[in-house]
Amino acid sequence: MRCESNKIVLNIQTPSDKLCCPECGSHNVVRNGFTARRFVSVPIGCSKTFVEMKIQRVKCSDCGCIKNEDVDFAKGKRRHTTAFANMVIDLSRFATIQDIAWFLDVSWDMVRNIQMEFLQKEYGSPDLSNLRYISIDEFATHKGQVYKTIVVDLETGRIVFVGDGNGKASLEEFWNKLGDRKNDIKAACTDLSSAYTGAVTANLPNASLVVDHFHVVKLMNERIDQLRRQLWHAEKDVNKRKVIKGTRWILLRNGNDIFDAKYKTRLDNVLNLNEPLM
Repeated sequence: MRCESNKIVLNIQTPSDKLCCPECGSHNVVRNGFTARRFVSVPIGCSKTFVEMKIQRVKCSDCGCIKNEDVDFAKGKRRHTTAFANMVIDLSRFATIQDIAWFLDVSWDMVRNIQMEFLQKEYGSPDLSNLRYISIDEFATHKGQVYKTIVVDLETGRIVFVGDGNGKASLEEFWNKLGDRKNDIKAACTDLSSAYTGAVTANLPNASLVVDHFHVVKLMNERIDQLRRQLWHAEKDVNKRKVIKGTRWILLRNGNDIFDAKYKTRLDNVLNLNEPLM
């Protein structure tokens, strides 16, 4: 072990009698060079900590394999230990990528890559065997420049698929993954996009197509607001215009609130004056 400024460097080496072939496990091997590597590890106190190791390249006399020895505390070509990755995941439950990178004195990309690897491992291949009710929607990334399509299991809340784009083609991979299980889907909830509704109709023969509540209410609100403005511009009577003006909030309130005594009289007046709104 040695110190470099505020950093701690731990030097480790596999003992000769522990070296074995990474393929067959035989200890009948000879050294064939090495590669020096440094790994970011869990901090000791407030000091950033590294593990340095000479990765031995071994030649197996039994199977003839020539490979680097296995490193059990780090995966592949990653520059951090498994323990460090676990620490990042634990911190990710309550801190941002930027905060974690600052706290551990590593790059933003390293933290993000650890998170992405964890998410891919845990959620990259979700179980679709019990899928019955799904929701399909889109979300925007990069300030609306790029869209993704998301499929959610409505019974568990799990995200079961994320596809590129927001068209019919974005769901093709999902349909392929479902295979014959498409017949088990009982209902699919979407917005009013023809791409999504068409994809559901074409690929889920036994599913009921449900338009989600938000989009139905949104269309209703937009239509009422548009109609209210048209009536206001068409009305010539100044007094009737005053009744219509400023009623948008009342007209768009939910059913339980509309009939509050405070607003009932005003709502009745505007509806009585304007039959199309009624």
